[in-house]
Amino acid sequence: MQGSYVDVHDNEVVNLSIDKATVQMQDEVKPSEVARPEVLSEKEMKRAVENSASKGYWWSSRSWAVVYRVYQMKGYMASISQFVREANNWGIETGFECNYFAVQKPISSGMLSGLPDKWVKQGAQGQAVKLANTLLEELDNTFCDSK
Repeated sequence: MQGSYVDVHDNEVVNLSIDKATVQMQDEVKPSEVARPEVLSEKEMKRAVENSASKGYWWSSRSWAVVYRVYQMKGYMASISQFVREANNWGIETGFECNYFAVQKPISSGMLSGLPDKWVKQGAQGQAVKLANTLLEELDNTFCDSK
């Protein structure tokens, strides 16, 4: 089986080729029965970014890729382009510009795939893991405090 689809998050065409595959259909699940993660608010994400920048965890514009990836882990579903537009309107001073290429390259390379503890093996800098863990810890604490 061969085909292609458009990855809406990165606006790229992805080509697929599968030699042998089986598909098993499960009972239909109604959308209301699917557990969805609670999406983090923009306000909570902005606060975590401000705090991490003030603590010196940022090292370059690629830090924004870590923010995007962590935001995705917390339920954010927008494209990189949309994220860059939104982040540039947050009014946060990190010392580093948020631009599409700084976010897109680490994401598309796969080095920020999965959980942060796997990132260094995938080619990410240790600073990326520290920033991600700092953001996740702060967001988890914020999320727990708001419940």
